[in-house]
Amino acid sequence: MSEKIGSYQLTVLVANFIFTGTLISLPQSLAEVSGQNSWHVPFVGFLLMGAFITVLLGGKRQLPKFSRKFLAGKRSIVEKMFLVAFAILFASTFLRDVRGMVDFIATVLLPTTPIDVLTILAILMIVYLASAGLEVIARVTAIHFGVLAIIILVLPFMLLNEINMGNFQPIFSQTYIPDVAKSSLILFSWVGEAIFILILVGNMEDVSKTRRAAVQGVGTGMFLLVIVLALMVAVLGVDIVKASSYPSHQMIQQINLTDFLDRLDLVIVTVWIPAFITKISLDLYLINRCLTSGRNQDANVIIVPLGIALGMLSILLFRNNMEHLQFSFYTWAAWGLGFELLIGSLFLLRRKFT
Repeated sequence: MSEKIGSYQLTVLVANFIFTGTLISLPQSLAEVSGQNSWHVPFVGFLLMGAFITVLLGGKRQLPKFSRKFLAGKRSIVEKMFLVAFAILFASTFLRDVRGMVDFIATVLLPTTPIDVLTILAILMIVYLASAGLEVIARVTAIHFGVLAIIILVLPFMLLNEINMGNFQPIFSQTYIPDVAKSSLILFSWVGEAIFILILVGNMEDVSKTRRAAVQGVGTGMFLLVIVLALMVAVLGVDIVKASSYPSHQMIQQINLTDFLDRLDLVIVTVWIPAFITKISLDLYLINRCLTSGRNQDANVIIVPLGIALGMLSILLFRNNMEHLQFSFYTWAAWGLGFELLIGSLFLLRRKFT
């Protein structure tokens, strides 16, 4: 029996997917290119991704009919290419996210714990949640992302005394448009991961609401990212954001409400990590979905060895945190964007010949 999710659950899945992963290293990359105007970039990212989703999903009337035929029955060559490209993209995303989370925990929370141990523990949690299925992932995500979103909305009030409006100056410079355009391309490779909705179209309770739910999810994620980026610039300044490995964590360390509440950063981090784990669990679920698509056997047969293999690969591919950051900064912009455009093109091609 096919698992079903509602439009609200899809909105939360999309918002959590594109927001939690960007908090580790993306702000530094955006600040490097667009400086104090980096908080403008998510507005452009929302417009680009909203248009991309609209083009891919098309009208409400045709989508329900197409969803019943897509990836159903014998696979066409286009569908096989779609699944291969999809699996490669989200396997890459899984490797990047797992190593990013583990390196963050090893640097900030548990500096004396070996990377191997942290990776194994993380993989066990991820595999357990991913094997529970899409509906469980959606419910758990709704809980953790809801709490995280509330904290992000309250952050401006927590950091009110630390904000320096002068850090936003100058707002418009001669290189404003080129800088924001370059940053938008970098951001789009991360926001474009919301393309995972294409493989979940058949799991929607009301397929006609897929496009609206996806756009709302992108809008929610980008709105929260605007708040975080603007606060980083206002509290830390552009120079510190550029130089810091984890500017998001450095920003929340500035919260000091009273003498007894000066380590709220640990509380916020412990809220973010479960939300990020649900995101990575969805990564693994999507990869497993691609590899077992069209097979009659239990879909969870390979999910445990698959998760362990990818987890170990995340250790082998990146010798240290610096290599992971370089991959996130430089390689992912081209790698991720290329596969996202390829997947979108294959999906449109499949729709055309339906």
